[in-house]
Amino acid sequence: LGLAHEQKYLRYLTEEQNLQVTRIAQGPSWEDAAAETVAAIRNGAQAIYQAAFSSHQWQGRADFLIRVEKPGEHNDWSYEVIETKLARSTKARAIIQLSFYSDLLSEIQGVVPDYMHVVLGGEAHSERFSVHRYLSYFRKVRREFENASRARAETYPEPIDHCGICSWFSICDDRWRADDHLSLVSGISRNQRKRLV
Repeated sequence: LGLAHEQKYLRYLTEEQNLQVTRIAQGPSWEDAAAETVAAIRNGAQAIYQAAFSSHQWQGRADFLIRVEKPGEHNDWSYEVIETKLARSTKARAIIQLSFYSDLLSEIQGVVPDYMHVVLGGEAHSERFSVHRYLSYFRKVRREFENASRARAETYPEPIDHCGICSWFSICDDRWRADDHLSLVSGISRNQRKRLV
């Protein structure tokens, strides 16, 4: 369904907006796709589909880049990121994702985009968010993530209330079962587990 929504927006850009869309191949290596994206940006494509980014240890693939007439460092134009989401409202993780792509894009074009966009399920038009409003927070979150990943502290997946909605629950649950974790004891509280440990 997500792919169908993305394709619907692609048709909107090509058929209703009459934009020429440069498609970045998914088959080659990530570096080739990123180089193809940079070339499309430098050549001034009206829109770029499946733009690939690669910078240091970070990689990403944005659904769309749309050309705007704000001058970049190398050209008289620059780009803004558009993501398609089936959700009915824009979630925080989508804003983080858009900020991530906008930050990587700014390295290529030498200027931070003014806006980033989300096309929600059933909509042809996008919601617009100011990149400058979120970018500092995103960079702080990314810096903290990088610092935490370098620390390599020994951690254990202690069960918490959030586990019920976490994407990684099955991995933690497998670990608890393999370790015969105390949380598997019926009715035991967190304080009781701490004392027993």
